[in-house]
Amino acid sequence: MLIGFLPAWRGLPAAAAAALQAQKDVSDAAVKTAQAATIAAAGTPGAPAAKAAEETAKGVAAAAMATAISAAVGASATSGGAPDIHTCPVPMGLVPHGPGVVIDGSKTVLINGLPACRVGDSILEALGPPNKIVMGHMKTFIGEGTATKSSGGGSRDLPKQSNNSPGGGASGAAGAGAGGGAAPAQSTFEKNKAAAIEKIKNSKFGQTEEGKKVIKKIEELDAAGKIKSTGMGENTRGEWGGGEIRVNNQYEDDPDAIASELVHEATHAVNEDEFPASKTKITVDEEMRTNENQLDFYEEQREDGFRDPELEDRRDDRADGKLRDNVRRRYPNAPEHL
Repeated sequence: MLIGFLPAWRGLPAAAAAALQAQKDVSDAAVKTAQAATIAAAGTPGAPAAKAAEETAKGVAAAAMATAISAAVGASATSGGAPDIHTCPVPMGLVPHGPGVVIDGSKTVLINGLPACRVGDSILEALGPPNKIVMGHMKTFIGEGTATKSSGGGSRDLPKQSNNSPGGGASGAAGAGAGGGAAPAQSTFEKNKAAAIEKIKNSKFGQTEEGKKVIKKIEELDAAGKIKSTGMGENTRGEWGGGEIRVNNQYEDDPDAIASELVHEATHAVNEDEFPASKTKITVDEEMRTNENQLDFYEEQREDGFRDPELEDRRDDRADGKLRDNVRRRYPNAPEHL
């Protein structure tokens, strides 16, 4: 089946996806054990051997999961075809992230007997955290009565700020929402921005003193029409400048991604209000503040199933006490303080 002249992307059936996720959990645990050993050996003569062992463990885990993914795809094949495999070349160290398959496609719309895939659906990868489909045919909407999940194409992956790694299939399949009828109206940035702001206001982060400052700034900017969706380079998620927040338009159909960027960029705005000198100079201190706020909010987003590969990396670094080093790597010329 073609949508927009491109093959529809088909996912794993729910039962097969659950079984594969269980295997991935075991694989992830083995990799985390190896990573912990590398961290423990840092600064000791055993560090090189520990790092080599970690990469070996990743290679073994990736190979085993790639085999498991292929087996799940083969077992789920129908007379009309098999679930599509996403190829992700982005390395997790020395080992590629993919292959991967969509594990939460439509429950009500099937293509060749397999779940149709949409923007926002999750891709389980052989190694590392899951990805999200972020591109698709924007005039085709699929199932469960939501306009924020349309047919899927590319996936969001490392490295970014906002990046589309090469995807498996391209556009997803057409279909009305559950219960039939016409497809819902196309979602817009304005609609999803409003949903994103509500997510922030209703969060635990939003009840903190820092969160209240961020929300106040977001509401001020929104009322003034200073929050916009715009095309950006693939390595930019969003930006603050000229008195407005700009969010990469690749995120316009994802309220969680929009909310995450609003927290980050509004923190820059708050910081400039409190420290005017920061309007002309970015510092590690300021980036730490934006990252800490974004990660505090992300912890709640994770509880609802949202995953962002780059924030997963920053979250791990924060847990290891290395978030500041992460910021320094991304802003090598930034001074530590004002």
